[in-house]
Amino acid sequence: MATGIQAVGRLETGQDDCTFCSPLSIDEQTQKSPKLGEVHVWSARLALRQGSGQVSTQNKYEVFHGSLSTDERKRAENFVHERDRNRYIIARGILRELLGHYLGMAPEQVCFSYGLNGKPYLAESSAGSGLEFNLSHAADSAVYAFANRTQVGIDIEPLSKGLAWRQLAPIVFSAREQGKLAEFPEDEKTEAFLRGWTRKEALVKGCGVGLSLDLNAFDVPLGRLENPSPVRLSNKPADLWWLCPIDPIADFVAALTVNGAPPLRIVVDRYIDWPMPAGPTATIIQRSVGAMPTAQSEINPL
Repeated sequence: MATGIQAVGRLETGQDDCTFCSPLSIDEQTQKSPKLGEVHVWSARLALRQGSGQVSTQNKYEVFHGSLSTDERKRAENFVHERDRNRYIIARGILRELLGHYLGMAPEQVCFSYGLNGKPYLAESSAGSGLEFNLSHAADSAVYAFANRTQVGIDIEPLSKGLAWRQLAPIVFSAREQGKLAEFPEDEKTEAFLRGWTRKEALVKGCGVGLSLDLNAFDVPLGRLENPSPVRLSNKPADLWWLCPIDPIADFVAALTVNGAPPLRIVVDRYIDWPMPAGPTATIIQRSVGAMPTAQSEINPL
């Protein structure tokens, strides 16, 4: 990541919000790894160009492509459409850049292992860091979640008024969830369905079990979340997950899930590669730091 980083955003302290804007190096602005009980969420745009004067990743595309492993490049080549291939390369390139930052190594040095259902993990050489991560990309946007020794899952979907949710709901929702969906006003049903869908996807991705986990075998809330909400996938202690309220990208529905215990703090950053007229690329980070409730009574206890 470039070192000339400018942080622009709002810092939510639980008291009066304070606005900050200061040129910082990435080491000064973002610690090397999430602390225990903390989750870092990054959002990014994947389009090569978004019009004059808007964000772009064109000047980093070749860098991203060069950082990929041989198997990642082969996977990129398998995409039929150039747009999908470009988005995959950018999404993986940003993932490697963020992981490289946290691990203190070059992006191309990051090595992955994969679970039985394709979930990426850090290879054994970096596993001792305790860094867990997950990513999701849809359309021209991506989100990334990082945690310390805690499994995480994340998912996004674009808001779409034309979504055929009536046909999909019986496939992915339990009878109870379908009943809850019916209670929403007609103009809110699509978004309610997408909230449930992304939350289930985030849980499946966090577990790394793929389609072996029946989506309608467990319930998730469909309404907006104010606090972390627990979901039990089974009676095993390891199958307790927490859905957390996040909203990192406009016009997208997002879901974040954390295994075992709700996070005490969620840090939301925005990755933007800004095309400069000359000289090195600058990266702008917009940061929102939110403290999660810590008392059990405040977290919708089971």
